[in-house]
Amino acid sequence: MTPEYTYIDTPAALATFTQAKPTVFGFDTEFTHVRTFNPIPELLQIGTEQAVGIIDLRANLPMDALGDWFQDPAITRIAYSVFNDVNVLSEVFRSSIGRIEDIQLALKFLSSAPSVGYDKIIAQYFGEEIDKSMQRSEWDKRPLAPEQLDYAALDVVHLRELWEIVRMDLEAMGRFDWYSEECGTRTNQPHADDPTAVLGKSIHILELDERGFHMLQLLEDWRTQQARQSGIPKNWILETKTVAKLAGYKRLSDKKLMRLLSPKQVRRYRWPLMDLQRRARHAAQDSNAIAPNKLVDFVRALRQASLK
Repeated sequence: MTPEYTYIDTPAALATFTQAKPTVFGFDTEFTHVRTFNPIPELLQIGTEQAVGIIDLRANLPMDALGDWFQDPAITRIAYSVFNDVNVLSEVFRSSIGRIEDIQLALKFLSSAPSVGYDKIIAQYFGEEIDKSMQRSEWDKRPLAPEQLDYAALDVVHLRELWEIVRMDLEAMGRFDWYSEECGTRTNQPHADDPTAVLGKSIHILELDERGFHMLQLLEDWRTQQARQSGIPKNWILETKTVAKLAGYKRLSDKKLMRLLSPKQVRRYRWPLMDLQRRARHAAQDSNAIAPNKLVDFVRALRQASLK
């Protein structure tokens, strides 16, 4: 069932929507990101206790009030897989944002199963289907189709209720503090280059050892730097699934690189990739090296439990 929502493309409509500051809200973004390094913001969807608003980010609206919503420490902000949204928000507000509760991250601390899409989570918890075919629709075209707006509203309407369910499950299992620490780290350093984001979408978390975690971090940093310098999407340097597979190899060889990369990529990236793996091995062997994420501790605990 499609929720009621307000499409906001005028300063007056935005002023009405932001008149009452919420204590909690869920949000999502829609953006285009085909031939550019940075995403181009298109929509910001917000679901509060009172209403769902779909804000047209192409309408050149005054965003000061919403910027306060994303910075106020008294407000609980909720998203699913926040790393893409953070990049979009940084383009919109041009300032830092406060802590965001990430439901996808929270679910990783409840189960070792690979991450799944938001549509599957909504179907599992609420028995409602979301038409994901709209996800890759032309968000840069105006006017937007009713089907696009319906999809945008459905993406946020359940977030607040879903967070309460997941939060209570974390507390019941004694894992909320683990999640909270990891979430706080990500909020303090928000970017889309989070290695566990790649990990969660591409391979099972138990497959990487500590060297693999370091390699994943180094690969993401390197891929991001290369893409930023060229002004192109990161997947044009190396696809996400390729990054995950490279991190899983204990030893790189020309044969393995040829299996994953094009001949042109092998010629261009062979030596940088070999150097990254050497650095990852040294980092894993160094007792003073800090593992990339608190999630590593969780992986170790799961691995030990699976051996019992």
